[in-house]
Amino acid sequence: DIIEYEIKERYDKVGKMLRSDPADLTPEHYRALNILYYSYYSYYLKIKGAKIEQIYRYILKTETFLKNYNEKMVFFHSVATGVGPLVDTKYQALYIKKALVVAKKTDRFREIAQYYSTLGYIYMIKQNYQKSLKYHKLSQKTSYKIDNLSELGMARRNLGDLYNCMGFYKKAIIEYKSCIKIKSAEIYEKEVIDFTNIIFPKTSMIFSLIKDSKIDEANKILRESELAMSKAFFGKEIPIFLDFLKKFISLIVNKYDRDTVDRMKNCYIDMKNIMPNAIQLIWMKKELAENGVEV
Repeated sequence: DIIEYEIKERYDKVGKMLRSDPADLTPEHYRALNILYYSYYSYYLKIKGAKIEQIYRYILKTETFLKNYNEKMVFFHSVATGVGPLVDTKYQALYIKKALVVAKKTDRFREIAQYYSTLGYIYMIKQNYQKSLKYHKLSQKTSYKIDNLSELGMARRNLGDLYNCMGFYKKAIIEYKSCIKIKSAEIYEKEVIDFTNIIFPKTSMIFSLIKDSKIDEANKILRESELAMSKAFFGKEIPIFLDFLKKFISLIVNKYDRDTVDRMKNCYIDMKNIMPNAIQLIWMKKELAENGVEV
């Protein structure tokens, strides 16, 4: 409600400025105000639950006022990521691809790596794994080319997530371990404590290790992850996923137990309620199905 109020207040304010005496506005000022007005209104429509085609009309209207490559790239990316109005719509991948085209024209290699990674994630969520693999590999290749540790670490983690989805658990473990090594070096070089760069691939790797029958190693990393969580806040999704993994290990060690499976199902429901597009949900759902529970 607060966000809705703030967005409405912003586009009302900009609208009032646009309706003022034209003599008070330079052509450049008029152009900038129109970009803000139509952008804010498309965000407002998304919040109000408007149909995507109505939202898309205002996105297209905003585009008519964009002039240079940087404006276009930033706009295309912003509407299709985070809380952008095209997130989780049929236009999301299209606008990341539009941002990618601009980035290639201007040799923005870091952005190119990021956009490839975003496309890989979008297709992974849609369970189009071959397209996802293509874009994650391109992100990895670009990150190597520019020697960007941050993007390279993310590319390796994303490949680990994808291989988990595809059931290639040995490959997933290799990618996660590479990601953790890269991120650990990056943290050391920057002298910053950033546990989130490590905790996410570590917890995902626990799932891979369990599926690869490496229970002792999975238990060890699970304990390390719980210790890390006592030092920093990771939101709700990681504790829920760790709880699922603990129950998963218990299920394997102590053999099948319906109560344990039901508690794993509760973890899935809790995760879906707070993060309906979490990639872990694909793995959790598959595991529950293998134990006779449909969600």
